Amino acid sequence: MISIINKVINRINGYGRGSVFYSGDFSDHGTTKTINRILERLAQKGKLIRLCPGIYYFPKKSPLLGTLSPRVDKIADAIARKNNMRILISESLAANFLGLTTQVPSKNIFLTDGKTRTVKIGKQTIYFKHAAPKIMGLSKRKSGIVAQAIKFFGKDNINSSIINKLKQKLPYALKVDLPKCKPFLPHWACSIIDIIIEYKLV
Repeated sequence: MISIINKVINRINGYGRGSVFYSGDFSDHGTTKTINRILERLAQKGKLIRLCPGIYYFPKKSPLLGTLSPRVDKIADAIARKNNMRILISESLAANFLGLTTQVPSKNIFLTDGKTRTVKIGKQTIYFKHAAPKIMGLSKRKSGIVAQAIKFFGKDNINSSIINKLKQKLPYALKVDLPKCKPFLPHWACSIIDIIIEYKLV
C-alpha cells in the first residue's frame, strides 16, 4: 500500500517542476495537518520552497541561472484555490504572457470575485482587484487569457501581426474554447475571435 507521503510526492512529480500548490490540493490523501507536515518536511529537505503559509513551490532549475522564480500566475492560481475565489489575469499581463508585447506590466494584477487585496511573496507583489461579475465570467474559460490580451490592444490598436501570432501560437483546445468568451466581450473583440478561429465572416 502506498504511504501518504509517497502519494503526495507522486502528485508533486506529476505537477512537474515550476508548479505551485497549496495543502488543499492533496486533501484526498490526508488531513490538512498531515499534508502540511509532509510539505513542511519536503521544504526542510530542500525539495520544495515555502512561499507563504500553506503554499509551496516545486523549484524549476536552470543550468545557468540556478533556481528560477515561480511564475506569478501560478502563485496567483494557488492563492485563489486556497481562498476559494475566482481570478482573471489582467489585460496587460495577459498580452505579456502570450508574447504579444515586450512591455512588462508595472504591477502583477489579477481580477477577482473576492476582496481587493495585496499579497507579497518574496520579491513579488500580487494585486488582487475586485471586478464586476460580467468581467469575471471570463475566469471560467481557459481561453480567458486570450480574450484579455485582445482587450489590452483595443479596437483601434490590434493589427494583423497580433492576430497572426495568435492564430499560429494558440493550441487547438484554446481556439475551440475561445468563442465561449463572446458573451463577455464587446462586438469588435468578438469579430477578432472569429478571425482568429478562421470563421468566415458574413
